[in-house]
Amino acid sequence: MAVAAVALTALSSCTDDYSYTPETEDGNAKVYFSNQLVSVYDVPAEKTTLSIPLSRYGKDGELTVPVTVTSTKNYFTAAKTEVTFKSGEQKADVVLNYDPKTMPVGQNDTVTVKIDPNYASNFGDASYTFVAGMSGYEDMADSCVYTDDCLAALLGVPNAKYKVRIQKNTVNEGWYRLVNAYGEAYPYNDPSNYDASKDYYMEIDASDPDFVYVVGGEQGCEYGAGMTTILSYVQYYMMNGYSLDVVKAKKPELFGKLKDGVITMPASSMIVQMPQLGTKLVGTGMFRIQLPPEK
Repeated sequence: MAVAAVALTALSSCTDDYSYTPETEDGNAKVYFSNQLVSVYDVPAEKTTLSIPLSRYGKDGELTVPVTVTSTKNYFTAAKTEVTFKSGEQKADVVLNYDPKTMPVGQNDTVTVKIDPNYASNFGDASYTFVAGMSGYEDMADSCVYTDDCLAALLGVPNAKYKVRIQKNTVNEGWYRLVNAYGEAYPYNDPSNYDASKDYYMEIDASDPDFVYVVGGEQGCEYGAGMTTILSYVQYYMMNGYSLDVVKAKKPELFGKLKDGVITMPASSMIVQMPQLGTKLVGTGMFRIQLPPEK
């Protein structure tokens, strides 16, 4: 825990003023998977492909990179054995195929995507392992009432309280997710601030009401500094290799609560990431999700 704590302490101190120093590449170092990608994907039954973002530091010229995909249950396969970056672009997608008709709900597949090491960047990951499956989310009877405590300070606006579509997991009791929490519903947005082409989720594990945390993920909004990702400090530790049980034992103060139908998160327990601004520890203790009544 000390390693992660020192890392985040240093990270927080250097990002309070949003200082940012671009990385530089050398030799064959080109392509990488961001280490901030989510660890769990819930794929919808109405689709048949999952796109995994791949990045490169340079953007001059077209670049084709060989990729391999392996999975424990073979629910996911590579649509192509290579990915091509267009000239002038720094992002490309590794597209995976899946068949929702043959994928049991609640049965996850562990997937690893690797790039050819000859194209790997020295500043990122050459492989990416994640869990994916159909977890059976369904809309709850009504919207929840969400109080933002993540973007308020960063944008210099009051804590907004507004209705957001919410879903409940039908397989994993106590798991919820907000749908497009920072899309059209967010009162400080205009259409230029968010991607309306698809849904973005903020997933919450409240299976233990005394140890709630936000899995988070990309939120589909950006304010001139790249796509915004929101997650809890707990999830940050877990992404850096610590088990949930270890974080519970060592950092119980970082967890939220579910009590009387309200999910809360404590002060300084949430993280906001923007590519051009770095990582910021946020939260004043105002984070709230008022769950709607059950059907």
